[in-house]
Amino acid sequence: MEGDQIHSVPSLRYYSNNNSHARFLTSNTEQDIHRLQGELTQLRQEIQKKEQVKVTLVNNLRKNQNEEKKCETQLMKIGQRLNKFQNVSTRDDVGRGGGYFHTFN
Repeated sequence: MEGDQIHSVPSLRYYSNNNSHARFLTSNTEQDIHRLQGELTQLRQEIQKKEQVKVTLVNNLRKNQNEEKKCETQLMKIGQRLNKFQNVSTRDDVGRGGGYFHTFN
């Protein structure tokens, strides 16, 4: 069955919709209230679990962002050292009278 359906047979009246189970029209509202309270409790537990997962993921995201910043800082420092080394190396080569190829007499 798909969508909402109502049957006119007096003892079997019910309807169904997108829920996972059919909901019967009953005269015992106490059972309905008890059942719905159970569903509400389950939904609240699911929400609580998902919020815990969210907190964990947000904490992991923050840690990863901090780690990313540290790595970027380290890369920048390494790049600066590399540039310094290349500048010193180039000046030494130029001072000796040659670039990368040095000739001996």
